[in-house]
Amino acid sequence: MTENGIELVDIIYWYLKGLVMSIKLLSTEVSSKIAAGEVIERPASVVKELIENSLDANANNISIEIVDGGIALIRITDDGIGIESKEVELAFKRYSTSKISNIDSLNNISTLGFRGEALASISSVSKLTLTTRSKVSEYGTKILLDNGLIKKTETIGAPIGTSIAVENLFHDFPARKKFLRSAKSEFLKIKPIVTKYSLAFPEVKFSLSHNEKISFQSPGSKRVRDVISPIYNNEISNSLLEIDPLNLEQSDDSINISGLISPPSLTYSNRSHITYFVNRRWIQSPSLNFALEQAYKGFLKDSRHPLAIINISVPNNTIDVNVHPSKTEIRFQNEELIFSCVQRVIRNTLLTKSSVPSAYVTSDQGKKPNYLMAPLSNTRLENHHFNNETLSDEFPPTNPSESPHHKLFPILHVIGQLQKTYIVTEGPDGMYLIDQHAAHERILLEDLSNRMMSSSENAQSLLEPLTISLTTEQENILSKHSSELSQIGFEIDPFGSNNHILRAIPQTLELASAEEELHFTLNEMLLERNTPQVMRRALSSIACHSAIRAGDNLSIESMRKLIEQLEKCVEPHTCAHGRPTTIHINKNSLDTQFGRT
Repeated sequence: MTENGIELVDIIYWYLKGLVMSIKLLSTEVSSKIAAGEVIERPASVVKELIENSLDANANNISIEIVDGGIALIRITDDGIGIESKEVELAFKRYSTSKISNIDSLNNISTLGFRGEALASISSVSKLTLTTRSKVSEYGTKILLDNGLIKKTETIGAPIGTSIAVENLFHDFPARKKFLRSAKSEFLKIKPIVTKYSLAFPEVKFSLSHNEKISFQSPGSKRVRDVISPIYNNEISNSLLEIDPLNLEQSDDSINISGLISPPSLTYSNRSHITYFVNRRWIQSPSLNFALEQAYKGFLKDSRHPLAIINISVPNNTIDVNVHPSKTEIRFQNEELIFSCVQRVIRNTLLTKSSVPSAYVTSDQGKKPNYLMAPLSNTRLENHHFNNETLSDEFPPTNPSESPHHKLFPILHVIGQLQKTYIVTEGPDGMYLIDQHAAHERILLEDLSNRMMSSSENAQSLLEPLTISLTTEQENILSKHSSELSQIGFEIDPFGSNNHILRAIPQTLELASAEEELHFTLNEMLLERNTPQVMRRALSSIACHSAIRAGDNLSIESMRKLIEQLEKCVEPHTCAHGRPTTIHINKNSLDTQFGRT
């Protein structure tokens, strides 16, 4: 028996059952495979690492050949600077790299790769053949490795550049291989990597094939739009808006944001069409997603997302790229500043370049939708007030030329009202249909917003105040945002337990719906956390419930004035919830439908 009363036989029993374990050093073979698992998750990981190496080698042409989703073969060939023969074997040692040399280099990384783990990790879980020749070498070098062990090295004739063939990925690593999916599924994870890096490096010609069939080619023309065409199509490429640069100089740090974004008429059900590059490194960032969503606020319907290719250029010493093995996450030194800059430039681009979407008229021959656009006015809205009967000006309109966002709004001739819902107008190139509710909702939203910003009177006092009852959650919102609600026009005082007195309501609201609208507004505010979005919810709710409705009969004069006020809006193309206010059916589409072409 031991000193603490435990029988020696018990210790032996626990040891044999695995309850007592001894510490030991892992073999090189096991540790290298564990390390490889952190960097190489699937064939797509191999493709990403090798493409980054080719780009760091200043390649102008990169060919990617895939067989059976990359499980059987991945071959990447480039015309970069190559590897000198004396360094070929060293390249497969862990942490061997030409891209950084000391700890200070980590603070100023300009290359896509830097850890020196990719080749060592890939070779340890596959059969790998590398053929390379540097620009200063007369001959090339070929090296063969299997599970990380060098099997053969020889001198051969080869073109300048590097070709790497990775065969039988994870063939001796069943713990990883069993999680791979079908060849088709694995290839579908590879293709986006190639297309995204072709967007970041439009001057490089990429070629991707699967099972000897070309799947994607980029022209290497230096124009991002030329890369978008083979990824999507020419119509989408031509419809994208080029991001307008703003002066984003901040003290000694230079920030530049460029790229292309889709107009509000082109959206998707998920975020897979949104791509960010920071110093040409493809990254994923929830905070940048949020910045983009805020920039598009009011332009898109809920749960819809744009197409965006956004390039952010910042000094290398202001970001940390050594965050995750996959190198798809980075840290900004000043994330809030980057967030603000992205939001500003995209919002500015949408305000200056967005257009009335065309109706998607498809011919009997199955032609694709027409994406032709018509220009919109972006004149800032002055304070105007409407009701369901008349649409009268309270102030003279602003001179359109004074607005930095102004574009000529097409001169529209009101023809009439369709089903008491849509205003039918004729423009310079066809027909324009205006949703009367959506249009008035947009006008009221900007009117309410401007009144809040200018501290204008926005309330109408009630001759007989209303006693209302609120839920606990509604009371919390009221307590937190009482001053903002007062600015909107709601004046509310406590009146006993759970009861309140409603003394004033927004000028746009009708007394009969005041209590219902207050409950609805408070409930909408519960769905947001930060104050600006909470208030936008409130304003959108009030604008929606105060606006002209579908089914309201409008006179020609009322319709004309509605259009005049929509023209003065900053964002006239969508309502408060992102629905379009106006669609355009151009003359060509009409001629096609009537067989006149």
